[in-house]
Amino acid sequence: MAKVKWGISTSPEFLKSLDFIVGVLNKKHSINTNRSEIIEVLLKPALNKIIMNKEFEMVLKEIQENRTYNYPIILPYKPIKELSKDQEKTTFGVRINKDIKKYIDQIKNNSRDLNLSRSEIVELILYAFFKQKDFKPYEKVRELAILKRKGKL
Repeated sequence: MAKVKWGISTSPEFLKSLDFIVGVLNKKHSINTNRSEIIEVLLKPALNKIIMNKEFEMVLKEIQENRTYNYPIILPYKPIKELSKDQEKTTFGVRINKDIKKYIDQIKNNSRDLNLSRSEIVELILYAFFKQKDFKPYEKVRELAILKRKGKL
């Protein structure tokens, strides 16, 4: 499947968490992965759910709440600082398949009134992923990476 390269902006804390997951998977589980693959395997199920269930209002609500409230991201070893709209962001390149980009563009187009960027949409989907209760993101990412590589995702 063809890949499209595009960048996202996110907080340094978020990037640190993403790097933590990459490190755990690469070192403890001997999976040679990277930020882009992790973001893709995390986004694909969330985007499919949003598109299939027409849950655009849920995404809009998350975006509105994210712009108003501070959400903590909790990882198993080290919690992330609460999010704020003035938080410093960092940029890194991500390669995703064209279908995921189309879904993100659909969300963006259906959210014109909020003037959303792709980066903000991706960041919010990932925040929602990380803030689930009793959730071990490194285990879920590992499972999704294996399924993706077997062509079963």
